[in-house]
Amino acid sequence: MSQCGCEGFVTVITVKVIQNINYLSMANFSIGQRITARGEDFMVVNSQPLDNGEWVVEARGLSELVKDQYYYFDTNLDIDWS
Repeated sequence: MSQCGCEGFVTVITVKVIQNINYLSMANFSIGQRITARGEDFMVVNSQPLDNGEWVVEARGLSELVKDQYYYFDTNLDIDWS
């Protein structure tokens, strides 16, 4: 018998961890996919996963302001995607 008098009882402590999940880190990007970033429209030309689970997306501008210009987006930095 234990000195605490609690023999046979098991205390279960449940710890719930709530994480702020960046859904872009779970995404994958397809060549030709249309995306909106920074309020402009782009077409994905290439994408590479990074070691930290994020992505670098190379995209060609489609909307008037960025048309036919190439950009690189890091999903860790650019969070207003659609």
